[in-house]
Amino acid sequence: MRFNLITEVERQRIRHFRRYRLTITAAIVELLLAAVLIGGGYMRFSQVVQQMQVYDADYRPIQEQINKINKVERDKKTHAGKLQDLLKNQVHWPMLLVELAETKPSDVSVDSIKVQNETMRIAGTVRQRNSVPKWQSTLRKNGMFADVSLLKLDTDKKGAIQYEMEMRTNVEQDSGHAKTK
Repeated sequence: MRFNLITEVERQRIRHFRRYRLTITAAIVELLLAAVLIGGGYMRFSQVVQQMQVYDADYRPIQEQINKINKVERDKKTHAGKLQDLLKNQVHWPMLLVELAETKPSDVSVDSIKVQNETMRIAGTVRQRNSVPKWQSTLRKNGMFADVSLLKLDTDKKGAIQYEMEMRTNVEQDSGHAKTK
């Protein structure tokens, strides 16, 4: 047989006190947990702020220099590409002039060279009439010129033999080296 010496009212108070104690303990635990989380968040935030300050002081100038260098390099590549596009179909004139000089007979003199697009017109004087057709034939055979035409071969009032030839260039530039088409 069991005896309970505590009255019903006291038993309810004890139960109420136990519930109250559990609620307060849970609230304290929640407050402590919240304080720890807030403290941890603040610590993390302060670390991030410190890292940003170090970055701003030490690394931002370096990053800005890197960005400037990268921009210059991108601009160089863009300009180089544009220049390549411009030069892609350009004629390598120095090489053509050297070829003209090397193949020109000694009794032929060149007074003018006019260039328009890829067409070249050469005018001058010659001592013997047959030298210009020989030069014309040589220029046709070398492959650097196409459509070599003798436009004029006349004697002027002073007795000098005048000539005029027209030809189309047959050379294109490829990465700084000329080649025939």
